[in-house]
Amino acid sequence: MRIPLYIRFVFFALAIIIIFYALVVANFILVPLALGFLIAILLLPVSRFFENLGIARILAVILSILFVIIILTVVSFAIGMLIRNLAQDIPQIGEKLLKVGKDLQSYFEEKLNVEPQLQFDYIRDSIGGIVEQGSDFFTDTLSATASIFTFGVILLLSVFFFIYYRNFFLEFLYKVFPESLHDKLSNLLLETKKAVTGYISGLLLMMLTVGTLNGLGLWILGIDYAILWGALSGLLAVIPYIGVTIGGILPMLYALIAMDSFLYPLGVIGVFGFVQFLEGNFITPNIMSNRVSLNPFAVIIAIFIGESIWGIAGIILFIPYLAILKNVLDEFESTKPFGFLLGNPSETKGEKNNSLFKKLKKATGFDKEE
Repeated sequence: MRIPLYIRFVFFALAIIIIFYALVVANFILVPLALGFLIAILLLPVSRFFENLGIARILAVILSILFVIIILTVVSFAIGMLIRNLAQDIPQIGEKLLKVGKDLQSYFEEKLNVEPQLQFDYIRDSIGGIVEQGSDFFTDTLSATASIFTFGVILLLSVFFFIYYRNFFLEFLYKVFPESLHDKLSNLLLETKKAVTGYISGLLLMMLTVGTLNGLGLWILGIDYAILWGALSGLLAVIPYIGVTIGGILPMLYALIAMDSFLYPLGVIGVFGFVQFLEGNFITPNIMSNRVSLNPFAVIIAIFIGESIWGIAGIILFIPYLAILKNVLDEFESTKPFGFLLGNPSETKGEKNNSLFKKLKKATGFDKEE
């Protein structure tokens, strides 16, 4: 007996609600597991390299994880040194900020007829509110520290066991699915590995490029701590479409406070705007187009859903898992239309790539494609 369409729709809607509810409730365990799975795929070639040298698998996995930890430690130490240098200039920045505050106070008094005493009372009340929330902030900080420790432990364990027991998990998958689907499963696992490694390697290259360009632009302008601001913008570039813009807020505020001319913050806006233009039309299309084929609308929806469920972690994790979902949908005839819907329209058969980079190559004669 065929199940009526409305009943199937109800069951589908309930399944979606249950899945989203589970993602929200179990985020403390699912987020490190999801991130650990991606890192495990990325570290698998490193572990195999050590294993091919004759090292036992358990030691090869540990060495692979230590390799990443050392890299992250060096990067964190370098950024920490830059932040420490910035902290040494905080008194001077505070003096300039006080001067800006006095100028604003004079402006409000002259233009808006707001007496200095009223401004002082407002600032005092605001500071009092911050002090009253100090104990809550301290408690939240301790709680966050404990959560970060738990997150790190689960993440390290998940990475270790995903790599160490990879054959065991593969055998489990082949036992779950019937033998008639083993070929599709093998192809799907291969495409998943390509999608994840391609996305992460492309993302790292894009972050390095964006951070370098922003840091170079700020250095040319003469903005202090250009390397720090460039590194920060590169890290924030992990957020698609808006990360570069967000990364420009702090250096713009610093230039507004610490520099002597309003031309400097305008220059910062110009640098980050130009890099945002390059990132959207040159960098991301050419670095990511051959690695992850997702249309911008699907990516934006994934960002909003990911942020609403897992916060910042969801913004980062939902995109590669959306690419994995697309590969799954493309493998089966009944779900191929949905995979097509998630794909990049400019890469569909019979259509040309409309990116600005392709147009420029065609206009200059470097585009040899028909």
